[in-house]
Amino acid sequence: MTSMWDYLIVTASNDAQAKAYEHQLTLRQHLGLIQDVREVRVIADPGGLRIGSGGSTLCCLLEVLNHHIERTDSDPLSPETWRAVFQALRILIVHAGGDSKRLPAYSPCGKIFVPVPGHNDSALPMTLFDRQLPKYLALPCAPAGTGQIVITAGDVMLQFDPKEAQLNHPGLVGLGSYAPPEHACHHGVYCRDAQQHVTRYLQKPTPDQQHDAGAVDLYGQAILDIGVMSFDANTAVQLLSVCGLKRGPNTTLEINGPLGQGVFNKEVDFYREICAALGTETTEDLYLQTVQQCGSPWDTGTLKTLYQGLKPLAFRVNALTHCDFLHFGTTRQIITSAYALIQRERLNTAPREVLSLNNRITDTGQIQGTTSLVEGCCIQDTLTLAGDNVVAGLDVTHPM
Repeated sequence: MTSMWDYLIVTASNDAQAKAYEHQLTLRQHLGLIQDVREVRVIADPGGLRIGSGGSTLCCLLEVLNHHIERTDSDPLSPETWRAVFQALRILIVHAGGDSKRLPAYSPCGKIFVPVPGHNDSALPMTLFDRQLPKYLALPCAPAGTGQIVITAGDVMLQFDPKEAQLNHPGLVGLGSYAPPEHACHHGVYCRDAQQHVTRYLQKPTPDQQHDAGAVDLYGQAILDIGVMSFDANTAVQLLSVCGLKRGPNTTLEINGPLGQGVFNKEVDFYREICAALGTETTEDLYLQTVQQCGSPWDTGTLKTLYQGLKPLAFRVNALTHCDFLHFGTTRQIITSAYALIQRERLNTAPREVLSLNNRITDTGQIQGTTSLVEGCCIQDTLTLAGDNVVAGLDVTHPM
């Protein structure tokens, strides 16, 4: 399979957010900042409904499938037709839908286009998307003829070597990072055997639960999920088959059946409802216990059906030797992560100096204070900050 990606898909929570994303992506395409991608798309959750990362993934797969089925004479309802489509494609999905309620200053652009520190030769300010995309595009391709779909999260900056990722196994492969159980308890956690098969996938387990499940190794480390998953065409077909598809009035395929229709009424979290169903030692009872404790909105009968449909899928974990997380999902995180990024990359800013990004500061303007972020402002007078502040898009025409 070629290293070229056939699709880069960025998901959005509604049509308005999708238009904002399309504008940002079009600018980057025109400037040649998105390389090695044949087609860039933004796909919004239908009707502005909150359908979760799992539901959004299904909608992305369905849109790509419909686009390619139009060009074939094969039976559109046959899983073999779907398989043939996905076997020929590399698809990168960046999940960026969300209301950014905990980051109100950047709700209009979404977390994925939050400005971040960094050297940049482009005419556009550096954003989280610009920092992360090259790493995702550099992930190794799957074996020829198997297809590859990679899903990632859009509100986190990961520092890892993409060449270290081993994504050449059938089924689903998740990337993980070693961490103490006290840190891993805020994430998904992998249990694995000696061959790197996932035995169980735990959702935000306590340190004691990690020890009891065998997730902690001899060095006292667990493997937390960094939110990057790669799966093949067979897995994509199985996911769509479990939900069920039918032909709609305009001959395109639509999600069908009680399970599929439930996607539009309840959130499907890819990591909670889907990943937790997999694993060589996962049982139906363990699955139900895990997802229901984590607040799954799905009823027991539907979860059992989902478990039976997903259980046959192979699941492996690739534990990276080193991976750093920087989260940008809240106002506090955007400050702490920006400072951590500067410290790690030794950019020219003092440890407690106010971070100034993309500002216009006149001769009469100045910024005073500590541990704050000022971005996209016109500073014509003195701006004084007490600390732990984010100031964005402000015209400072008198002392503040």
